[in-house]
Amino acid sequence: TKRKQSESSYTPSFGLVTAHQVKLAMEEYDRLEREGKEHGRVLVAERVPLEKWRKSKIPSSIGQVVIEADFGDIEVTKKTKADLFIAKLPGLAHDCGLGDITFQLGVYKEATGDLFSVGGGNIHLPGRDRCPDTALRPYVLAGENPLMPRLIGEIEISHRGLHEILLYNAQLFASIPQLRATTFLKVCSRDAASRRFGALALLFRRLPGGVVCTDAVSCGTGPLHATVVRNLPPAIGGILRHLGIPPAVTMANPWPAALNPAITVPAGDLFYWRDDPATGAPVPIPGAPAAAADLHICLWSIIWMVNSHDPFS
Repeated sequence: TKRKQSESSYTPSFGLVTAHQVKLAMEEYDRLEREGKEHGRVLVAERVPLEKWRKSKIPSSIGQVVIEADFGDIEVTKKTKADLFIAKLPGLAHDCGLGDITFQLGVYKEATGDLFSVGGGNIHLPGRDRCPDTALRPYVLAGENPLMPRLIGEIEISHRGLHEILLYNAQLFASIPQLRATTFLKVCSRDAASRRFGALALLFRRLPGGVVCTDAVSCGTGPLHATVVRNLPPAIGGILRHLGIPPAVTMANPWPAALNPAITVPAGDLFYWRDDPATGAPVPIPGAPAAAADLHICLWSIIWMVNSHDPFS
């Protein structure tokens, strides 16, 4: 949703975008974060030529900013105009947590035959450009866009709130037919006295009946605030698992294996290629191991990395 902020003098540009304009939008995003507002995206510029933006070196020259483009056109032409938004300003805590997730995906890739590429980067989708934190993609398959992932992973600290996460997730599944699963780790507010924070891990999967949240885990250094739990949609709140409050915050995983302190993505989702046209049954990618292990994403190692670099500084 396009949002112009009324609480400050910040104004998006129109028709063009400069590095200076991006920096102004970053300052506005940062201001809203400092005020503790889960504000969604910040509009940088409206009606910018999309092709020119895609070739621009502005994002790489600034760094530490995730910019998304919405343009509506299915077929992109030289006349296509886009609205540009800041979706995230990743900090050190985000990057370190993301590094742990990416490391875990890399270990899985190596253990299952090295059939995937791992990492984030821009994806050009119908009507929008998005930049996931990380993703698992099969190496190039005949007739398939090599950028289309099977799994997308995101860390949300003071970026998207739950409403924005659900909207963003719906857009991903609607725009990427090959996408089978997404996982989000949402870091919630910190208790001022204990300096512990709640966190919510979510797994969404594409099932025959549609996209479903199949796992939801309270997994922070502290509990989720009661208001957060109370406001969860029934489809998420009804399956929420609580791992418990760690007695101490150390590198060692405080949760026993019996609690299943992980998000588990079935191998069938990751090795999915296409549906059999005759039977509708899923067909795995060529070379997929006959009995590949599921992907188990350890939650504590991510939380530990985020906590070690103070996500609220």
